[in-house]
Amino acid sequence: MSERKAVTKHLAQRYQNANKPVKTEILDHVVELTGWHRDHARAALRRAVEPSRPKLVRQGRAPTYPADLQPSLILCWAVLRAPAGKLLAAATG
Repeated sequence: MSERKAVTKHLAQRYQNANKPVKTEILDHVVELTGWHRDHARAALRRAVEPSRPKLVRQGRAPTYPADLQPSLILCWAVLRAPAGKLLAAATG
């Protein structure tokens, strides 16, 4: 897989700056070397030139129960032999 990426990265700059007949030749060459379909090869050549986007870091979920209630919930969970979700709600309610 890394060889395919290396070939794609090497030819991507030429592909971006080329005219239509040269792009066709480059695309044929990439398809022949990698075994990809033309659509996938074309998309890979476009993506190889774009800078990588930074990963988005999502915030974690807000706690459902406040911190002072959690020890009693853990005790209840342990006493009732670890039910979760609907079973815990039915047993405590």
